[in-house]
Amino acid sequence: MKYTIPNIPKPSAKRLEKDRKLIIEVHSGWDGYFIKAEHIIPEGAESFEFDFEGPIEHRDPYVLDGDYYHSFYIIYKNSTGSRTEKLPVTPVVAS
Repeated sequence: MKYTIPNIPKPSAKRLEKDRKLIIEVHSGWDGYFIKAEHIIPEGAESFEFDFEGPIEHRDPYVLDGDYYHSFYIIYKNSTGSRTEKLPVTPVVAS
């Protein structure tokens, strides 16, 4: 299924925009979390479309143990890798 990030958030410094990725994490109450996918976002793009297999699971605030959900972040990094920013985003179904 195709999803989109309609408005990619801006980092605090313009120099961080050159190296940016969409990170998809899977969280599990039993297994911790791991990165399911990474997508490089082209410089200058204001929105981003990507493919994702299966349904997106959202965090259930009523489940405390064994919860399973996905998190989506844009990671910005400067050229030396000494500074990074991690900003959460919410994907929507692409039309």
